[in-house]
Amino acid sequence: MVDFSSAYEENSARFRPERLVLSHLRQLGATARADLARQLGLSPATVSAATAALAARGVLREVADDDTPPLRNIRGRPSVRLDFAPDAGTVASLRVGYARVELALADAQGNLRAPVVEDLPLRRRNADEVCAALAAFIDRALAQLQAPRIDALAVAFQGFVDAERGMVVWSPVLDCRDVALAAALRAHLGCPVAVENDAGALALGLAQRDRRYARGRTAAILLGEGVGLGLLFDGKLYRGVRAGGSEYGHIRIGAHGPQCRCGARGCIEASIADYALYRDVRLALGTAATAPADESEMVALVEMAATGNARAAAVFDGAAQVLAEGVSILLQLLQPENVVVAGPGVRARALLEPALRRHLAQLATPGILEHTTVEFADFDAAQFLEGALRRGLEILDDSLAARSP
Repeated sequence: MVDFSSAYEENSARFRPERLVLSHLRQLGATARADLARQLGLSPATVSAATAALAARGVLREVADDDTPPLRNIRGRPSVRLDFAPDAGTVASLRVGYARVELALADAQGNLRAPVVEDLPLRRRNADEVCAALAAFIDRALAQLQAPRIDALAVAFQGFVDAERGMVVWSPVLDCRDVALAAALRAHLGCPVAVENDAGALALGLAQRDRRYARGRTAAILLGEGVGLGLLFDGKLYRGVRAGGSEYGHIRIGAHGPQCRCGARGCIEASIADYALYRDVRLALGTAATAPADESEMVALVEMAATGNARAAAVFDGAAQVLAEGVSILLQLLQPENVVVAGPGVRARALLEPALRRHLAQLATPGILEHTTVEFADFDAAQFLEGALRRGLEILDDSLAARSP
């Protein structure tokens, strides 16, 4: 017999007044009690009791409403709003990429501090060694940031992630599979740990900066060391089976296409990820490719193609055609309001965007493009950390609400 009690208790907790209040404040920012009651559809007495309990524990604080003009001849308290007390908790956000890791801390309001960044190759390690190496890095970063403890950790990891079990099933940055990362770091740190696919984290980070992406359906395509996809439905991240992220980069455009790191041929990633562009430009120039390419080498390739090297430019045009085929699939499957191309690979925007639009006009079903915005977003590495932070703050809010009587 299946026991649904724990799942029922968890879901019920999300609908407690305290948790609803925190979720609303997290989404919209500081809000007055009366507005909270109206917007949440709760009675003023219920909201008053919930916010009083949270304020008594130091979770919420009152913020003077500076936008309210002074009122004369009116008795009572001036208008105030409720917001998170910054010191109510500390969340860590960790991004694991190709041979590089970065960790940042945020207070309960979600204000991120500058990250600690290290080069940390994780290949040639088994699962236990990967977990130990990341735990050691976290310890070093927390010491550098002078943080004796954290209340939650959220990890953005490149590859296929089982968010439900907190496992990295497969990643191009590892030689091992099925890494039980959340369990290992939870045991080491003594706090809840969540693991997300890095493309999903990037999508959440983009929506945090641009609220357009939090409305309707948004498909955020990550270009960089690999190719990924984060799908947002009304600002919430879509996850597949066992809460896994999309493996969009491994959709096969052509069965006899270029070799992908996953072992197959013809994947989208095999034509447009950094390693693929580096390989193909070097082949076109007749020079040996020493993979992986670093950022300076990728910038040099883009500059070469942009300043008149026809062979290099042809590689980027071919990559844009594959990208257009991938975008066309998204348009016809999902009909999203927004498709946004993001990540480190937008360094080649001047080469990719015109070709993408040219090829897309030929591939897309007539009429679909009229209702979808396809655009490139400027890249900032903090977008990964900001997106993972959203998950960490959700964990923190669960804990803060659960502690209230």
